[in-house]
Amino acid sequence: MQPKYSSLHSGDEKMPRTGNSASYKRLRMLRVKFTSRSFIFLLLSGLTIALFKVLQDKQGFSPYWKTAFNALWIYLSLGLGGSTMAAFGDIAQVVKWKILASGKSTLVQVNLILRLSDPKSFSKLASASFKSRRFLLSLACFAWILVLLVTQVCVGLLGTFYEMNTVAMVHFTHGLVNITDMRNFYPDSHRDKGIEPEYSVQQSMAHFYGDMATNFPFGMPGISDYREYLLPEPYPNTNSTQWIYYFQEAYSYERLGGGFIHLGGKTNRSVKITPQCEYCPIVGGQYSGMEDTNITISMGGKNVTIDWILDWPTAATTYLNPSGGSSATKTCGPRCSRIYIFQSVDKTWNPPSSTGSFFNCTITVSQVQNANPRQPLHSMPDRTAVTAAGAIGLDGYSEHNSRQFVRYRNSSSWGQRLGDSTHLAELFVGKYAAGVIAAYDFYGPSVEVMGLQSRLETNLSVEWLALIVTLGCIFGVQLMGWVLAFCYHDSVPYDDDSQLATAKFLKPLLEHVETSGSTSTGHKTSLRVTPLVSYSLRPDPSNGRRIYSLDVTED
Repeated sequence: MQPKYSSLHSGDEKMPRTGNSASYKRLRMLRVKFTSRSFIFLLLSGLTIALFKVLQDKQGFSPYWKTAFNALWIYLSLGLGGSTMAAFGDIAQVVKWKILASGKSTLVQVNLILRLSDPKSFSKLASASFKSRRFLLSLACFAWILVLLVTQVCVGLLGTFYEMNTVAMVHFTHGLVNITDMRNFYPDSHRDKGIEPEYSVQQSMAHFYGDMATNFPFGMPGISDYREYLLPEPYPNTNSTQWIYYFQEAYSYERLGGGFIHLGGKTNRSVKITPQCEYCPIVGGQYSGMEDTNITISMGGKNVTIDWILDWPTAATTYLNPSGGSSATKTCGPRCSRIYIFQSVDKTWNPPSSTGSFFNCTITVSQVQNANPRQPLHSMPDRTAVTAAGAIGLDGYSEHNSRQFVRYRNSSSWGQRLGDSTHLAELFVGKYAAGVIAAYDFYGPSVEVMGLQSRLETNLSVEWLALIVTLGCIFGVQLMGWVLAFCYHDSVPYDDDSQLATAKFLKPLLEHVETSGSTSTGHKTSLRVTPLVSYSLRPDPSNGRRIYSLDVTED
């Protein structure tokens, strides 16, 4: 093939614009591609927004939903990225013909132009154009690559606009749970639940659990042994002396992927502990010495002498349960216990005081709130409530008058100076009773009943503005590309059904450029020869039909 010059007449140059049938066909195909690509992108965007909205509104979803969400999001994000790349690929099919017809190109450039589709092909064309000093084309290719990269980065950023937080106690399902058997205060050595422990043993155990609760919680927040739900809570606020405790439930369930998850958590079953104390000054027997065998208390303007509390030491607080030796509930109500508090004068007190303190207190434990009436073990019997209420004065050993005493030194949590503060006295006896219930609920023997199992759930929070703006920007860039394609679709002669459109036209041309022929591939040959080519539409001299041609020139 000999290099030759060719030119088009002005009428031939305008033929692509006047070929209504071919032009309409190209426009129709372009509309189909635009409509389908836009529909797919908008559909995927809508599904993404719907997925985020549905899961955010659920206010907690299970691990199964979390797995399904992750899978759906992966498919949607891949679909958004693939749809964007496909749209730019379709646009490139139009733009490449405009590039090819914009001027003379080397065979290497023609080969690259015809293969334009992805960022890699654009980068190769940009490099080849820069070497041949077609700087404007090189800059346009780099701009196209930048647009593609930015849109893909935007698709990737969509995954940063939501956050999943794993929480517990959100979703509940019916199932077997383990709760503490509150029918009695069982010691650790007690194995047969059918045999009721001695009441004195239960009293001693109740006091043991109360002292144990002094150190609740057993760690700092954030470490493995910290259990916030073990803490009784002041009710209704921190200035109140009333306490509330929410019972816990424990259970195991098989998790997704195998294995078991062991959970325990706070339920909505609760009891309230309500203390009331009356202060009376001690006016006689202040120092609790050997000579002070009687204590005189001023009650209602009258002095009352107590001779049944013996050998109570100085610098100590004595809690006395007047009905400790009896399981009867005859003192202040069916779920109430009475506690007397004696606090002698300590010469080391600062400021010093010459008056000791006596408090007459009652502690009432409510019925269990939100207990299932069809589950008797959800409740707490009256005797258990009375024992817990008066546990601060129980040691399990009764005097002949049925009274029990427990003494705390002033260095202990329960031996602090009370003065005349009924608020502080109520705070102590109420918190101790609540601690008895909390510690026993955690460490006591469990029984299996039907209840509500919580599940580790996930909450989804979405930055809606950033998500919608990013999706809009991606689609806006695609629209700009489609506008470019519609502007160029009829400004250059091309036909997707021609040999040139399938890039097969170059191979026979390049294999016969040299006079002796060549067995090299078209790409290798194009690197060794220097003619330029020009793509155009011109008449065929043999029959007058207009054909698409690639003219090889020397300039």
